Amino acid sequence: MGHEFSGEIVEIGKAVTNNWKLRERVCAMPHIGCAKCSNCRAGRPHRCDKALNRATPGNPGAYSEFVRIGAQETFRLPASVTFQEGALVEPLAVGLHAVKRAKITAGDNVLIVGGGPVGLSVAVWCKFFWSATYYCKRFDRGPGRTGG
Repeated sequence: MGHEFSGEIVEIGKAVTNNWKLRERVCAMPHIGCAKCSNCRAGRPHRCDKALNRATPGNPGAYSEFVRIGAQETFRLPASVTFQEGALVEPLAVGLHAVKRAKITAGDNVLIVGGGPVGLSVAVWCKFFWSATYYCKRFDRGPGRTGG
């Protein structure tokens, strides 16, 4: 939990060679790649065998006061984008990727299982691109219920 976030840079690692500055407003991917393997060099740090994932032991999620982010997995936020909007960059990107991979076309019926940030972003992209008919099912937790 806590991988959808934005914030400002408060410390820069000694090995960072990018042009990051303190107090820059940023959002980041939910993982940190090694920056050396072929996947990282090709801009696919999510496929790095050595990637550190957010909200795992030693790499806390954004519910903590500070989080470690990778220089190559970080994106500057324009001044016109609020921190709340910046926290939506990752789920919107994941939703867009899912919709593109599904090759949805106008008039398609789409079932979206889960009404969390990514499920809702899939619905937004379906409407934006194709005005497809979509159904979103949210699974509630509670006594006698399962799902997430």
